[in-house]
Amino acid sequence: LVDARAMKSIIDFLEACGIKVKGVILDRGYCDQKAIQYLHDKEISYLIMIKGAPRGYQDVVEQYSSKIKLNVEHLVNRTCMFAAQDKVKLYEGLSWEDTVTLFYDYVNGGERISSLLVKMFAEIEKANAAIENGKKAKVSKDLSNVIRIDPATGRADIDKEGLQEAINHKGEYGIVCSEELSAEQVHSLYVARGGSETLYMLTKTQLGYGVLRVHLTPGVRSKFAEAFITSIIRYEIEQASKTISRTAKEGIRELDLMVVKHINGNWIHSETETGRGLSLIQDLSGENGTAYLNLIADELNKRGKSPVFRRRKAGVKKESPSSNADIKEKMPRKKPGPKPGYKRGTHNVDGSVRKKPGPKTGSKKGMYNKDGALRRKPGPKPRAHQEPIN
Repeated sequence: LVDARAMKSIIDFLEACGIKVKGVILDRGYCDQKAIQYLHDKEISYLIMIKGAPRGYQDVVEQYSSKIKLNVEHLVNRTCMFAAQDKVKLYEGLSWEDTVTLFYDYVNGGERISSLLVKMFAEIEKANAAIENGKKAKVSKDLSNVIRIDPATGRADIDKEGLQEAINHKGEYGIVCSEELSAEQVHSLYVARGGSETLYMLTKTQLGYGVLRVHLTPGVRSKFAEAFITSIIRYEIEQASKTISRTAKEGIRELDLMVVKHINGNWIHSETETGRGLSLIQDLSGENGTAYLNLIADELNKRGKSPVFRRRKAGVKKESPSSNADIKEKMPRKKPGPKPGYKRGTHNVDGSVRKKPGPKTGSKKGMYNKDGALRRKPGPKPRAHQEPIN
């Protein structure tokens, strides 16, 4: 289903913050006449994967589909694909023309054709097997365009015309763009969208926002605002870390070695950092690393009394419900089970004599089971550990 409300909400939110959106790169889930009209009215450039077969896209397919396939004249630079472009009105209700690029990916097309043929032959075999068992042959809706049921025999067979039509368009897809870009530029931008999605997936997990669960809308916005700011800081650290041949994670570890200690009521720079760390601080702050850390210590001293942060020992807090003190009665928590030295009575609650669990004392199992078979000792059979004799 096409649902462009999320896109509109984000664009309106960014504009309310004074941020102008230059353009968007969207998948086929946003390919809709209303969404394109909204972007056009906002004067926002767009590059969208085409969904279905709008009239304008059909015209391009009819004109170029047979011409571009494995034709080096239409080879896209630095790719293994072929493409053609034309300016058309993608939807009849639009009043302007956009650039529609028709791509043919023969690698993807070959894989999809192979998958289609395997499914088709399996479905035909399944349908004909049903006839042999006295049932009516049925074909799934997804394969009804490539399989036909013979009205005379009721058996399933290949619909050659439908199969040929399906094969002809495997590996084809279209992208509509509001700007006049080359096929190479269109492909490069759309591939970048996949890269940004992968990067976002990794970044949000690193920042602790991999799972949101249920929150109020303002809370969700705040979490993503924090993640946005944090990702910018992380990016700056990553760029600075490159100058010392380190990754962002290693750069953060270098910064973590820099300590400002609270001694005798004053904050003092401990000077425990490495040369790489000082270089990193200088790249991030624009000042000498040691001087910058001394400035931090002076600033903390100007604020007056500051809390001393201590690392708490691992384990349960003393006043927590699962500690050794009972919250309600303030009594030492006791181990579950009977008290030490306690003995059960000789009689049950109903007055019967209490018996020990298990077989009676002195009882022995008989030589035979209830079914008359000879009782055998538990465990492996004799000679079971030896190799079988051929």
